[in-house]
Amino acid sequence: MSNDSHSTYFKQRMEELTKANEQKRLAQLQQQYITPPDYTNMSLRDELKTRLELQEMDELQKKYGQQQTSLTTPKPAYWETASEGQKVLENVLSSENTNENNFSNTNIGDYIKSAMIGGRNIVNDYFDVNPLKLTDKYKHAYINCHAAQNGKGGADIAKFLSSAKEFYDVTFGNNTQDASDADNYANRIGRVLGTKYPKGNCNELVEKYIKKQW
Repeated sequence: MSNDSHSTYFKQRMEELTKANEQKRLAQLQQQYITPPDYTNMSLRDELKTRLELQEMDELQKKYGQQQTSLTTPKPAYWETASEGQKVLENVLSSENTNENNFSNTNIGDYIKSAMIGGRNIVNDYFDVNPLKLTDKYKHAYINCHAAQNGKGGADIAKFLSSAKEFYDVTFGNNTQDASDADNYANRIGRVLGTKYPKGNCNELVEKYIKKQW
């Protein structure tokens, strides 16, 4: 063989080996992530490793023309501590590609109107939802979601009333500070979803991220 022939053969063999190794790796990742990962109780190191592996899997699927496995929708979670709740909130913000203050400019009249309607929603929803056999974090998020759908005023009144309730519970010993902070992460998740989806169904939006029933 000429030098050019040797070079071409070597290049082809390397490409074949690379392809075989990448397809083997893809099969391994697809088997590992048959179901979406639950980030709630992961350490930060394990969560980072998982996200990098999912990104690697998506890139390999694109490269080899396979249908991408949709793992962007997280498994509905429940949490007891503030640190766990923070991870769920971060996951929601990442999955929804949004933030907690995604409002357009609001004039004072619309702000007051949305605050009044949002406040009424909170009171009505509290008495409607509280007796139901649903998880505590789901109730927090649902009530805040519904209020935030009315606009910035609704989201702000929901934040004020929710924070006031948590302050009351801690002050009078009904909750520890950490448990109260954990509740507030559920409140914030609800407001994020209500803000992004003002016409959405809060039941479906919240249930996507938070366990609804025990």
